[in-house]
Amino acid sequence: MLTELNHDFSVIGLTETKYVASRSQFINITIPSYNFDSQPSLSNAGGVGFFVSDKLSYTIRNDISQVTLDYESLWIEIQSNLHHNRICGVIYRHPKSNLKTFMNSLNNVMDKINRENKYCIIMGDFNVNLLNSESHLATDEFLSNLGIYFFNPRILKPTRITLIDNIFFNSIVHHTISGNIIHDLTDHLPNFLIPHYLYINFIEGITPI
Repeated sequence: MLTELNHDFSVIGLTETKYVASRSQFINITIPSYNFDSQPSLSNAGGVGFFVSDKLSYTIRNDISQVTLDYESLWIEIQSNLHHNRICGVIYRHPKSNLKTFMNSLNNVMDKINRENKYCIIMGDFNVNLLNSESHLATDEFLSNLGIYFFNPRILKPTRITLIDNIFFNSIVHHTISGNIIHDLTDHLPNFLIPHYLYINFIEGITPI
């Protein structure tokens, strides 16, 4: 798919890698010119990871990355000599987990990022259908909590009948291009966000083989 797109994304986020902490690593998880980091799952489902361009200098934010039975999250901070450092997070929330508990944990992370005054992109499969935001109180609260910290959804059309995969960005001044990629790579459509100085792509549900 990346070859067909002919576009060099700086960061590729994955969810549902099915990389389990108790098992050995995948045989083949390489993409040329990318480094791979992951947050394994404690169960047989879930797991998240990042492919990061080897042209970028970055560190893993272990202070905010988490793995629980309810969700996995991996956060990185990309160094920049021209701009403030940027933070990227990829999250998979298990569909039957407690949404309020997840939101409380995410709020703590967003509060810390807000105090650091850094631009941040959050991507992933949140298993929260944003199409129900007007009729489902918990979904509306999820969006409202993100909005408090200026995180707005950049994916507005369904990725799989529902709109559970998304990318949130806390900048209101950057010009961005975003949307879904029509490709049968997984049962969820990949989606992407391109700010004017940083290129981000999120691909849901890929198990590298």
